[in-house]
Amino acid sequence: MPRSDGSCCTIYPVAQPHGTRPRGTLPCIGERQVAAIRRILVLTAEFPELQDKGEAAVRIAMTELGVLTLMILALVASLRMLRRRDPDAVAKKG
Repeated sequence: MPRSDGSCCTIYPVAQPHGTRPRGTLPCIGERQVAAIRRILVLTAEFPELQDKGEAAVRIAMTELGVLTLMILALVASLRMLRRRDPDAVAKKG
């Protein structure tokens, strides 16, 4: 079933040992970042078709790209703040 952001799939971690699954808002923020980046890639791939539809379609696409860019920056900032507040939320190397 398609979600509100247009994606139809959920990203699941691969081969995580039991009990090490991330909790809280970090997985949600990462998932939203991926969805926003995917939408930006789709918009940029559709840009030549949008030019044929007229100036209004291009203006709407540019506005959406701007909003998505701001959303990604806000998600990155919130992710950095959450990681600073809870260092254990970050996956440890090794």
